[in-house]
Amino acid sequence: MSLRTFVKINGVNNLSDARYCAGMSVDLIGFDINEVTPEVFQEITSWVSGVDFVIETDKLDGITSYKVNNVESSDTKVLTAQDDSIKTIFNTSIETITDEDLKSMDYVLVNGPENLNSSQLSAIKALSKQNKVLLGCGFNADNVNDIIDETGVHGIAISAGDEIRPGFKDYDELADILEALEVDEWA
Repeated sequence: MSLRTFVKINGVNNLSDARYCAGMSVDLIGFDINEVTPEVFQEITSWVSGVDFVIETDKLDGITSYKVNNVESSDTKVLTAQDDSIKTIFNTSIETITDEDLKSMDYVLVNGPENLNSSQLSAIKALSKQNKVLLGCGFNADNVNDIIDETGVHGIAISAGDEIRPGFKDYDELADILEALEVDEWA
């Protein structure tokens, strides 16, 4: 199975999410270091293969405790402090994007309202021509493919959720979006 676009999952904090997302062939799984200790990160990631991992943080402290190739932050100082081997994901709002912020970023994760208006879609399309944009808003399972086609984004970012209890999770919205992106490899 494969997905038709690049997919990042935000805020994973449990093994169930990590294994499900890896099984669905997402590209990046993100961990907020305010919620996941280095020990829990190591425990979860040791059970998962086939994906790359991202640390999500707005602090410089503690990043080196996690062995990752990607760092996501809304603070450009955190991102520009990374060495060249680390890919950077600038997390920003559609309302506050500036060209200065984007100069040295590998990806731009754009967040905003649940529903995007035509001027916001146009702005995302223009940004996508110059940057690898990961769209973190304005789509659902019914419109995700149309939004990707209309904006030309590099991919999407979807937020994970908490387990109801260990090993028990409701994947409805996440599963619906990922299933909408599935590509039939045998066709």
